This record gives sequence, C-alpha cells and structure tokens, in this order.
Amino acid sequence: MIPKFSYDRRMSAAEKAELQKLVDHELPKTLKHLPELQQVDLTVNIHDAAGLRKNYSVHVSVLAQGKTYHADHAHWKLTDAVHHTFAALRTQFE
Repeated sequence: MIPKFSYDRRMSAAEKAELQKLVDHELPKTLKHLPELQQVDLTVNIHDAAGLRKNYSVHVSVLAQGKTYHADHAHWKLTDAVHHTFAALRTQFE
C-alpha cells in the first residue's frame, strides 16, 4: 500500500525524505492490524509559533474493511508527531 501524501509547501526536501523514512517504518506496523487496508492519506502541516520553531501537525486517514479511521497529532519534532499519530491510529484497531 502506497500512502498518498499532502505536504505543507514550506517543507524542505530533507523533511520530506525524513517523513518518507518514518512512514516506511510505521506503516508495516499498521498493516499487521489491518490486512484489508485500501487507502492511506497522510497530511502534514507546519504551524509557526511567532516565527520561533516549526510545529508539525500530522493527520492520517485510513480506509480499511469498509471503515475510515483518523488520527492526528502535533509536535515540535516531525519524528514525534508521526510516531504519536500512528500509535493513536493503531489503538483504534486493538
């Protein structure tokens, strides 16, 4: 299953590569819980806090077994935002 990505236009090529690596790590864990996975949509937005640090907001939508599951999380680190989002998604299946 290849996820469909929607990036914030302010994401650098390095951030996009890191996101792809993180999703490649997290998606197989999710597939174990959902053998009939049909579609994965992942959206990443960047919110600036008064020009200080980037705050990444990650939203995942999964269509499987005729149901749609959603999870999202925001964090200062892209890695943590992705991990927490997929963890929240997996708790819905268990």
